[in-house]
Amino acid sequence: MKGQNTFVVTTMKVQTSKFDVDLTSVLLVCVVVVLYNVLESDAQRLYTKILPPVTSVGDEVALITAPGGYINGEAYEQLGYAIQKATSSKLWVGLMAGFRGDLVNPVSLKKAVYLAISDLQAAGMSKTTPVYVAGHSVGGMRPFIRLLGKVDFYFCDSYTCITRTNTDSL
Repeated sequence: MKGQNTFVVTTMKVQTSKFDVDLTSVLLVCVVVVLYNVLESDAQRLYTKILPPVTSVGDEVALITAPGGYINGEAYEQLGYAIQKATSSKLWVGLMAGFRGDLVNPVSLKKAVYLAISDLQAAGMSKTTPVYVAGHSVGGMRPFIRLLGKVDFYFCDSYTCITRTNTDSL
């Protein structure tokens, strides 16, 4: 029939009288869109457990933790308190949590970091306080850090410390 498309499905191609579509590409785009939307919805679940400083003396500093794989961010609470007690600084600690399945993912990581900074400031931390982000295991994977782009904080991954000035070299 004139003007009507007929579809012929072969291994991985759909052919119409007007265009050819590679099904693999279509499926890949669909998967990416679905994953992005699922991970994007994580932003609504993310939260920060704040540990206010245990001392009021010393330089004000903040530490935000990115949890390891399948570990809830709040599991680092005792570690946060131990670090606070071991330092002479006025240390704020932010424990990132609420990742889907307790698994840090690159789409949510940057949002979680900036949410933690915002939450720390809302709790009383100065806006000029140096912020360090430390990742454990998958939370500190270098590919995730690369996805953060240029940042306003220091990031210590599973192997090295990366400062604000050298993130472009990753």
